[in-house]
Amino acid sequence: MGRCRALVVSYHRAIDSGRAAAGIGAFADDAEFEAHGRVFRGRDEILGFLKAREANSGRQTVHVVANEVVNVQDDGSDDQRS
Repeated sequence: MGRCRALVVSYHRAIDSGRAAAGIGAFADDAEFEAHGRVFRGRDEILGFLKAREANSGRQTVHVVANEVVNVQDDGSDDQRS
């Protein structure tokens, strides 16, 4: 669970520091990401979303990560929601 939390925290720090695209490292190739009522599938779509977020330099965000839920599958893979 510690590695999942570290990925989530590093992703949010990248966004909060104005470097949203740097957060792509938190996502697997087949990741799905939900934001603003849309689902982005795969790293290419997610990266497009992150680059657009980064380009919006007038927006300031500070994330607080809470209520984390980590689901570990039998094959050792996992996902996290917060």
